[in-house]
Amino acid sequence: MIEERLDEWDIKKALKVKHFRDVVVCNCHTGATHRFMDVLVFKRTYAPPNAICYEIKTSRSDFLREMRDHNKYETYMRCCHRFYYVSPPDVIQREDLPEGAGLFHVTGEKGTFGYLDFRLVKRCKVRTHRLPENLYLSLIINEPDIWNKMEAPND
Repeated sequence: MIEERLDEWDIKKALKVKHFRDVVVCNCHTGATHRFMDVLVFKRTYAPPNAICYEIKTSRSDFLREMRDHNKYETYMRCCHRFYYVSPPDVIQREDLPEGAGLFHVTGEKGTFGYLDFRLVKRCKVRTHRLPENLYLSLIINEPDIWNKMEAPND
């Protein structure tokens, strides 16, 4: 049970720990659009490429607002091979998910290295499409110092 409401930065830090061997980009610009993915992870492999997008929702109202904007979700799906929502257990349920999306719940328990742990609620669909070139260009232009993007204000 989660005793106090988690904020987005708590979850981002835990995702960075979960993917400590991978390249983690927070607030990643999608390229030609004006959208930002909460967390984009590139697994350190050449074949097959594997990009995972995590969209963090800490309130039900935020999730429902996003569900009304199908373009946002579809943009994120084009920029990754796996797409997951991450939320506390009371925010998103399996049946709420759009087709192809997966879901992790933050357990509130301490996992690896003392950070929050996650429970897989639903696996996402794995897509094998080629990622848009604009995404890579955006990473080069907008993310010159990927690691510092992880720092929260006042950290």
